[in-house]
Amino acid sequence: MLLFEPILGSSQRDSTYEGLFYAHLTVQKADTWTSRAAAAKHFKCTAPYKGWDARVLEAWMRHGITSTSSMTSNDRIQGRNESVTLTTDKHQEAVTYVRPSPNADVTDDSSSNPTIVRIQRPRDLDDRLSRLSHFYCPASSITFNRLPELRPPVMFVWGGKSAIAPACKQQEILAMTGSGVGGSGGVTDHKVFAKILPEGGHLLPLDRPSQCAEVAYEFFCQALHNATAQECNSTGLSFGKGSREVSTKWKTQAKREVDAMLVSKVKL
Repeated sequence: MLLFEPILGSSQRDSTYEGLFYAHLTVQKADTWTSRAAAAKHFKCTAPYKGWDARVLEAWMRHGITSTSSMTSNDRIQGRNESVTLTTDKHQEAVTYVRPSPNADVTDDSSSNPTIVRIQRPRDLDDRLSRLSHFYCPASSITFNRLPELRPPVMFVWGGKSAIAPACKQQEILAMTGSGVGGSGGVTDHKVFAKILPEGGHLLPLDRPSQCAEVAYEFFCQALHNATAQECNSTGLSFGKGSREVSTKWKTQAKREVDAMLVSKVKL
């Protein structure tokens, strides 16, 4: 498993307030332009788009925006501008940061600290947050608290210039991952790794796709090699000439134990 700048936190309250902050910024951003040229100009001088790799920005201009109306061939011949908007609208993006809580109401709108009353509480809502906000963000804290159970090998990749996970947070995440019952064994068993890209920010795959691809290639090659070796050691399978077969040692040991089991049943 390869995770670039994952947003993980132990507190649903903190992740909800962070989500609200980003959702608030999202719904205020520009989302319609008079032409594709105007949109391109906007993205090239506006963060975070201006920091993206040129190839990513080019792909964004092809797929990330779409026409707001149908243009006829005659319109294009006459050079009329085609207004464009985001393919995934900003309101859809906003709900990826935070969810509105259903059936929530306020007992006193005039109060500076109103009480939130819920007729039906969402199953993934932390009780400690239930009376504090109309919104909630469960994924970050639920994932964080289950990191000890993670079984596959994991590579965390963080940007050196990102504020999402300071060094102390990174160490906490690394120490937790795979360390529990059913987990991989974590850092101790060489199943959890970390890579810092010093000049990278939070949007690593968009800012530095080539570096991310190199990290991914090296990690998955090593993970596949380790998995193959582990399977041979733990199951007795050998991988000769592109096929799997049970080793002679495994067959001999299995036969010995089956014979012993049959003998014991005969004696009974």
